[in-house]
Amino acid sequence: MKSIAPRRIQISVIGAGTCSEAVHNLAEAVGAEIARRGAILVCGGLGGVMEAAACGARRAALAPAGRGLDIQRDRVGSRVGAALSPMAGEREPVRAFFGRRKGHRLSARRADLFTTLLPRLAIDLALAAPPDLRTLFAQAVGAVRLEIGFGGGEAMIAAAQARRDTGFIGVEPFANGMAKALAAIDNLGLDNVRLHFDDAAGLMAWLPDAALAGVDLIHPDPWPKRRHWKRRFVQDATVAELGRVLERGGELRFATDIADYASWTLQRLLRSDAFEWTAEAADDWRKPWPGFTATRYNAKAAREMRQSCFLVFRRR
Repeated sequence: MKSIAPRRIQISVIGAGTCSEAVHNLAEAVGAEIARRGAILVCGGLGGVMEAAACGARRAALAPAGRGLDIQRDRVGSRVGAALSPMAGEREPVRAFFGRRKGHRLSARRADLFTTLLPRLAIDLALAAPPDLRTLFAQAVGAVRLEIGFGGGEAMIAAAQARRDTGFIGVEPFANGMAKALAAIDNLGLDNVRLHFDDAAGLMAWLPDAALAGVDLIHPDPWPKRRHWKRRFVQDATVAELGRVLERGGELRFATDIADYASWTLQRLLRSDAFEWTAEAADDWRKPWPGFTATRYNAKAAREMRQSCFLVFRRR
């Protein structure tokens, strides 16, 4: 007699797009309890109560006692990415996206690039990842690097110009930053760049093991308020994922002008068995790594008299 897998209960969470800290904490607790009990969390959008529930569910699923996570997109909402359940044999994203998706209005040309150029460069996560990421690029490349949250794309574009034999994957969920990068790629005719216009979590889960020669995190959002620290990209879970996707000897490069975030990152990387800090002298973290391209955030830090910190970690 064929066994029938039990149906999992679906529980919807719908609430205000903005909420008080007390309600936010309560929604997180509700989301965590849903995940711990093995139910499917269904969110109708991203923000406020729903964002908090999704965050709580993800954290609970990553805890040792967690039973796995399944967050599904409600039919009326399109801003919560679906995290596939481990029961389906898929790796789940390790964090949600927090922050703005769009700023000022795009020019007609840049808006047009979203329908003409981006579809050709975007990585389709619905397809299985190729065992060799170099096959994603139109031209032959010898290695593949990833930049998470490239902002306006200054560093990624400069590196792609200078190293045409290297493939670059850029991740940016902010429409204006993506538009600026698309314009530069189009103007320069770069064919060694692929893009992911969304949170990095889905792409990270999609990537095969030991697929990348390097990963750059240049001035990521520091989320300075204590209650928002859980939104920082660098967490123990993401460090583990970075260790998985980097090849041995590959480098994780991190830059920030926020001293607290530098300390936070250093603590989490030093307690990881997958990485070793390459610094041998103070100047190794005070000065940019070779070939570093200053971004607008780097320039802003200099104007405001904040010292940037440059941390480089090697995959053991």
